[in-house]
Amino acid sequence: MNNNPAVFFLFLLTSLLLAITPVVSQSSHANRSLRALFSDAPPTLDGLLDESVWLTAPRTEPLTQKEPTEGDRASESTEIRVVYTKNSLFLAIVCTDSTAEDPIATELRRDGDLSKDDSIWILIDSFHDHRNAFLFATNPLGTQYDALIIDEGNEVNVEWDEVWQVASHQDEQGWTVEIEIPFKALRLNARGKEIGLEFRRIIRRKNEFVFWNSWNRDFKFEEVSQAGHLTGLEVIELGSRWRLKPYALGGLGKKGDGGWENRSEVGIDDFKWRLTSTLTADLTYNTDFAEVELDAQRVNFSNPRSQLFFPEKREFFFEGATFFDFSARMNEFAGESFRAFFSRRIGLTSDGQRIPVLGGGKLTGRVGPFSIGALNVETEKVNDIDSDNFSVLRMRYDFFSRSTIGGIVTNRSGNGSFNRTAGLDTRVVLFENFIFDGFWMRSATPGLEENQDAYHAKGYWRTDLLDIGLGHLTLEENFNAELGFAQRAHTRKSIWDVAYKPRPGISWLRQLSIRAFAEYFTTPDNVVEKKITHYNLDFIFESGDTLRLSPHDRFDRLFRPVQLAPGVVVPPGDYRGQSYLVQFRLDPSRPVGGRVQFSPQRGFFGGSKITFGVFPQWKPMPSLILDLGYDLNRIEVPQGEFTSHLVNATLNYSLSTEFITTATFQYNNTAQVKTFNFRLNYIYRPGDDIFFVFREIQSQLDPTLNDRAILLKFTRSFDF
Repeated sequence: MNNNPAVFFLFLLTSLLLAITPVVSQSSHANRSLRALFSDAPPTLDGLLDESVWLTAPRTEPLTQKEPTEGDRASESTEIRVVYTKNSLFLAIVCTDSTAEDPIATELRRDGDLSKDDSIWILIDSFHDHRNAFLFATNPLGTQYDALIIDEGNEVNVEWDEVWQVASHQDEQGWTVEIEIPFKALRLNARGKEIGLEFRRIIRRKNEFVFWNSWNRDFKFEEVSQAGHLTGLEVIELGSRWRLKPYALGGLGKKGDGGWENRSEVGIDDFKWRLTSTLTADLTYNTDFAEVELDAQRVNFSNPRSQLFFPEKREFFFEGATFFDFSARMNEFAGESFRAFFSRRIGLTSDGQRIPVLGGGKLTGRVGPFSIGALNVETEKVNDIDSDNFSVLRMRYDFFSRSTIGGIVTNRSGNGSFNRTAGLDTRVVLFENFIFDGFWMRSATPGLEENQDAYHAKGYWRTDLLDIGLGHLTLEENFNAELGFAQRAHTRKSIWDVAYKPRPGISWLRQLSIRAFAEYFTTPDNVVEKKITHYNLDFIFESGDTLRLSPHDRFDRLFRPVQLAPGVVVPPGDYRGQSYLVQFRLDPSRPVGGRVQFSPQRGFFGGSKITFGVFPQWKPMPSLILDLGYDLNRIEVPQGEFTSHLVNATLNYSLSTEFITTATFQYNNTAQVKTFNFRLNYIYRPGDDIFFVFREIQSQLDPTLNDRAILLKFTRSFDF
């Protein structure tokens, strides 16, 4: 290990924070609680609260505004009641609407953006660890949205889906929903369990956001520590211990200039085995590659040396993802800078070639204050690519109210080679609003002996009025995490962030945000590689619209040539410039929403760049939604000039919340790729689907990438 002073400083600071944490980090959790009422018979899920059990169930106190006026009582009444049977939790939510207009409800797609609708959001901290939670939401149409909240909202995994049910009803008084969530979906502990519970209602017509407990503007809804409590869960049975979800995929495909081939497969998406009430084992065989999903086309001219992050879509891998999180979130504008374990590395080569996953297993859950994530997956041998084995072990220990310390080990081995990493991390919360994150890692790769460390430290103070943050991440020149994701490899990145966000008391302006955010990159031997300073002026209007004005100072140093487009290669050198951004976002509840932006840049690698983007969403009716994304980049550099057109257009037509069709067209003229994907999704029973997909990919630069497929996928779950 090299004696880097930053590593010593990181652990010295961590030790100091741990020493003073007992004095300053105790969180004063909201004390509102609701008692669940036990019922021998489950209520009928029809949106009508006419059963006697609902009449006697305790109700929540009135909800409180966070927006537009913090601390005021909600302008519309919301009543929430909870009952439970041995196997399920039932919620009844009555959302009164005093206006003569219908509630705003435009979304029928599972996991669609319900924040643009009148909606109710439910956060359930079933482990009561004040850190992670399950998130459920619905609107007046009964559309389902569910997600995993990781690390108090540092990540929200929308790809996670669970089996639960909702029924809605609308009348002249407003709208009502009944929700059933099985206890086995929540991984509840033994009887007598108190869990975390929080509610948010969005009244879209008024852009009003109301909460049961977490209405303090200094905290986000996803900050689990601010939730209330649900008590009275004393007679619980988790039902079946096993759940098997096989799939059958039938179809034909044509790759490159070859002929049609059989693409039929069968396998097991997930076999779930509940070992205890809080520990679950998952197994998979011949894992499906999410053939029915499609990644959006993207370009990255402003940061051509940075990797683009694409989310996981395979069910086996995103199930229990909260237990594997080990990350450095160093960019307030573009997501994570580093992730120690990124499951898309399994089953894909560095150039995106698919490698079949033979099978694997994982164990996730909690034992007392410990959270555990363990995974082992084996890929098949394909042509000249040998089989590989991938393993991950992640453990964390929770201490005090919101702090953790833990470690991770990853391993890839096969064909006589290997890559391993091991690391320790901590998260310490001080004075409610200050959070310190840090880690140290080391990799081991054959042939490399030194400079294989990575370390990270970041401290942030966040309130509604003021943000202050400092952070640093180093990935040394030989650090190699083959199972991870690094936005930029072999680099040092430092950030500082200051934001002042007053509420000026102007009738049409809800909040103003003035922010300066700087990113500073050097090589591992401290040679400056990139510097950017962002200045943001954001206007958040009472109407729900937002306006951003943002100049940026930029410096880039290239040590090797960078290709921007075919035939346009920027040579090594130093490049300075300024860019400007004007962005306007429409209130998402409007029939036509979305955003438009314009960004000119001078000094772009010795030339200029003009970017224009328009991203409208048209919602003429709940069953029909058109999303259009169009990016234009006009680039002129001494080595050449070109115009990039990028189109991502999606038409969604939904006959109901169970029957959804999606047609997607993508066009990237720089890569000379066209993609068309049509998908029909029928959710014929909760948790099970039938998909019909037609896909065509055309590439003029590389004909071997051409692909055409007609697929039919069927899943059927079995509980026993």
